[in-house]
Amino acid sequence: MSYSRWSNSTWYTYYACSESVERDTQIFQVCDVKGFYYKELKSDLDGCIQQIKNEVQATPEEIKELKGYIQIFISDVESDKLINLCFELTKMAEECNSLNEYSETLEELDTIIRAADSQLENLKIESSVGQYILKRRFQASQLEKTNRFQILKDTM
Repeated sequence: MSYSRWSNSTWYTYYACSESVERDTQIFQVCDVKGFYYKELKSDLDGCIQQIKNEVQATPEEIKELKGYIQIFISDVESDKLINLCFELTKMAEECNSLNEYSETLEELDTIIRAADSQLENLKIESSVGQYILKRRFQASQLEKTNRFQILKDTM
């Protein structure tokens, strides 16, 4: 997803595809300059901006504009429901006592994330952590349906 394009900005920035659903590995790309992981931007935004300044001549206004795109990216990552489910499950799974339980829990996470909303009720999830995440995902999908219905109702 593009945040800015050269047609209306100095910057061409976008949310680059990441094969991982882990929050820290989501990528914000400044085209022709550098890509930054969410974790880098969140922990040292000024350092990341300095790296860009070392590569590109930019005015203070252009840097301010770029910081705005970065803040939107950070917000998008933090509000993504699948990334947040993964983040919660990973934190909980790290607390599991055995490596085997951890592995099974991660497999269940993958099943929950890849399932369509209509399949959630039929999933066979055994771990308490997986059941908790499935419950949260189901609640989120029901809320999303309710919100969509309300928007349709309001437009009629």
